[in-house]
Amino acid sequence: MFFSLATTAPQAADLGYLLQKHPERVFRKSLSVGEATVFYPEATDDRCEVCLLLEPDSVKLARDAMKHGNGGGYADAKPYLAGSLLSVAIGRCFNSALGGRAKEKTERLTEDWPVTVSVPALPCRGGPDAVRAAFEPLGYSCDFAAPPLDPERPEWGDSAVHQVTLTGRQPIPAVLNHLAVLLPALEGDRHHFIGDAEVEQLVRRGGEWLAEHPLRDKLVAFSLKRKPSLIAEALERLDAAFADESTEEEPDASNEEGGEVAPAKQPRVRLPKLHTLRLDAIRDVLAEPARGISSVVDLGCGEGKLLRKLIAEPRFTRILGMDVSAPQLARTEERLKLDRSDRRERVTLIQGSLTLRDDRLSGFDAAALCEVIEHLDPHRLDLVAASVFGCAAPKVVVLTTPNREYNAVWEALPAGTFRHADHRFEWDRAEFAAWTDAVAARHRYAVERRPVGEEHPDHGPPSQMAIFTKTSTRAAETGEDG
Repeated sequence: MFFSLATTAPQAADLGYLLQKHPERVFRKSLSVGEATVFYPEATDDRCEVCLLLEPDSVKLARDAMKHGNGGGYADAKPYLAGSLLSVAIGRCFNSALGGRAKEKTERLTEDWPVTVSVPALPCRGGPDAVRAAFEPLGYSCDFAAPPLDPERPEWGDSAVHQVTLTGRQPIPAVLNHLAVLLPALEGDRHHFIGDAEVEQLVRRGGEWLAEHPLRDKLVAFSLKRKPSLIAEALERLDAAFADESTEEEPDASNEEGGEVAPAKQPRVRLPKLHTLRLDAIRDVLAEPARGISSVVDLGCGEGKLLRKLIAEPRFTRILGMDVSAPQLARTEERLKLDRSDRRERVTLIQGSLTLRDDRLSGFDAAALCEVIEHLDPHRLDLVAASVFGCAAPKVVVLTTPNREYNAVWEALPAGTFRHADHRFEWDRAEFAAWTDAVAARHRYAVERRPVGEEHPDHGPPSQMAIFTKTSTRAAETGEDG
């Protein structure tokens, strides 16, 4: 397998300094997956091209696959396609450049270089649209060629393997990191065991660009072979490391999961900070003086972003955060510095499930569910309603969830897919209205719906909010809500 990177930047041969591979020498390295060779077909001040050729040890790979029960065989084509094996070679041959390090010409590490990347054999189940969705938000243009399966048998059609050419202006370390992360994600089938080390590597290589990618959740899921615990850890670490709320700005246009498409320093799409808009909207509703709210429970508190905003409001004298994950709660407690005496008296964290009636949730003025219900199977929503509106029965419940109609605004989000790999459903505005009206009627609440984020004239807002206000002083639990 093979890829090449060419540039026409001024003093283009400086590429050798950044990659720490001399253009006049051929570099060879034995890897666990085969033999890697780095060479330069051209290296002048006007144009420089570097190539990485990986000659896989197909016998060893086949034996390893069969040993670990991963299938495969000696005639398997996988070792010859640009995927996780090529990502390993990029990491081993260009390790310093991936980390943004060089011995000389270090000032050029952050420079935007005009680049052309050629990947002759890229496997991708989603075809060209999936490749575009992965690379175009980062500032690349994508060209494709699909060779026929057999030139002598045109009726067989074209190959599912694509010849891909990427062009754009990028720092060299960014190009290598994009390839190292996205090639395995597009392949969707890592050749080796996936564990904590792969999470660490993904966060390190993905950095801010992956945290802000419109398809972040899907790319992380494919990179980690859809292992839920590892996916959750990676997403949490990306959020914690690169989504500092204190520096978030409201963007100009729109995209999800967490914000709008705004211009960045590099020609790429930045994720909008939609999640911050949701949190602010919930806090503002709860803080309206006329509501008289002093105690709040955050249901599905996760890493504590809403809790942090509630803590900053002195009017909230009693705050409870509940989440199903005990390890997550431990990290949240540390992140919010709940060992401080002033916070210890106001804030409590508990482990619990939204689908179970829990007496610990009773007695609060308000409850918040920020982008929570869409992570539950639809048939369990009646249990959630019974727990929150029937048993806990606060006088105000504020709930947000995505508006499915708005997904059409984001070209990078394939049609018919959800915004998050763990979403079980996403409602349009009519479905949301029907569910919230039914819940309000069943549990004697009035409901008001508000948009969250800038509204599209045809597709509505990116998120939708319901504010439930109790209209009855009846007992919290009457047993009538199933």
